Amino acid sequence: MEEMDLESNRAKYMQAAIRAVKENDFKNIFFTGCGGSMAIMLPMQHMVATRTELTAYAYNAKELLLLTPPALGAGSLLISCSQSGETPETVEVTQYAQKSGATIISLTYKEDSSLFRLAHYP
Repeated sequence: MEEMDLESNRAKYMQAAIRAVKENDFKNIFFTGCGGSMAIMLPMQHMVATRTELTAYAYNAKELLLLTPPALGAGSLLISCSQSGETPETVEVTQYAQKSGATIISLTYKEDSSLFRLAHYP
């Protein structure tokens, strides 16, 4: 029963995130993570960059945090990925983006994680 509830929640979260992307006029999308979580972000960035008119960026979380690009802020969508939801660099850059006014979508397996709690759309 618990597994079914988790899957039901994930479907609801995904639907809300998809609606947010459709309904908002984002000026750019940033994809971020570390290691394997970052690796899955690269094809997503490529698809957005080649199939939409949005500007799409993909940065390792630490690099994005050090760069602090001025384009990341209000009107931006940040999609953060961490399997545990606790990768320090990913959590830190997500906090930065949130404070800068970006909308946050998080991809994580853990509903009780820091990354999940930071997201507008977990």
